[in-house]
Amino acid sequence: MPHTALILLALGDGDYLGHGCPSALVQFNHRPVLLDCLDLVLHEVGLQQVALVVPEAVEAEFRAAVPARDWPTVRIVTTTGDRRAAIHDALRTLPNSTRVLVHDSERALAPPALFEAVMLALEEGADAAAPGLEVTDSVKSCVRDDGGDDALSNVERSIMRALQTPVAFTRTTLEAVLATPLPSPTERRPTGPTFNEIRTAGALGARVDIVQGNFLASSIDGPIDLWRAQIILGLARRARTAHLSPELLRRGAHQHAD
Repeated sequence: MPHTALILLALGDGDYLGHGCPSALVQFNHRPVLLDCLDLVLHEVGLQQVALVVPEAVEAEFRAAVPARDWPTVRIVTTTGDRRAAIHDALRTLPNSTRVLVHDSERALAPPALFEAVMLALEEGADAAAPGLEVTDSVKSCVRDDGGDDALSNVERSIMRALQTPVAFTRTTLEAVLATPLPSPTERRPTGPTFNEIRTAGALGARVDIVQGNFLASSIDGPIDLWRAQIILGLARRARTAHLSPELLRRGAHQHAD
């Protein structure tokens, strides 16, 4: 049976949330949101090995929040690099894993169904898989013409998806992605990250499946996102306490996304 592990990236510094701590350690009802994420992947999804990647400068804060005696299957990995280096550093600590999930701590409320969907895609033959939500906003292509004016044109949004995490890879695919040289500075896009593991996998010719995303997996990128997440997390904790089905929350969030 394939051995699946999770690389959980907790690289955000939290400044954009207005807190003086890493974003994964922001308190939701007196508890770091990171712990809710770990509870979910270990107890609801059933993953038994997690490499938690944190910036070297704040290692002590994370070790205090996630003590080894309470989280024996969580290995804290420090990094001084970017996303690509962080994934590479974590993968080296998971030598027995044949399938690897990569997840952003900013998407701490991603439901178990997303983890299960991307893992199922691998079982059905995909080399990599990612959740994606339909794009509902109007999208325009803006290209400057020879006269220096911006020419706007519609982009067909029905074929577009806003990708989320967790993303899943076979180990050989992820290793090939990490071994791929980055574009030269002249080839890099003017905006956005220079490294994207799913885009790189597709460029290598890997089979990349896109599964249905979920509103709960939206990234917490600012104060409004944080307030919304606090409300959702409060409802989820209340549901667990009252023995209500988490499926009710997932269904409601999915309908919201539609």
